[in-house]
Amino acid sequence: MWKILSFINDRKSSFTFVIGSLVYGFYHFFNANILSQSAAYTITDDLFTFIGGRAFGSIFIIISALKLYAIIFEKVQMKISLYFILLSLWIILGVCFLISFLEGNANAAWIYCFTIAAFSTSVISQKNIMLKGHKYG
Repeated sequence: MWKILSFINDRKSSFTFVIGSLVYGFYHFFNANILSQSAAYTITDDLFTFIGGRAFGSIFIIISALKLYAIIFEKVQMKISLYFILLSLWIILGVCFLISFLEGNANAAWIYCFTIAAFSTSVISQKNIMLKGHKYG
């Protein structure tokens, strides 16, 4: 039990980032129309209109689930690759929300997206990087 708790505690930034992304994906999966119905998602809908809300959520779910697998089973290359893919999604989403905000759609989501992206960088911080131990989130 203590070993599991220690494992989770050592990777709490990674687990927080992945679980938050997973929940966000489920939000869009089960609220598929939010992209087309909310003014805050205007730019996001324009960018991702070809896949729709359910598929948009599925992207977050699949990448987050794969990253969770990589964290649990210590797949270093997979963890790093999926981290940057997930980070890119949050930054793209943040830019979409920022553009929507600048176009007059009142929303604070761009702040949240960029905050999530900034906090996620602790996953690969110098403190977490060990040359032999590969503790990458």
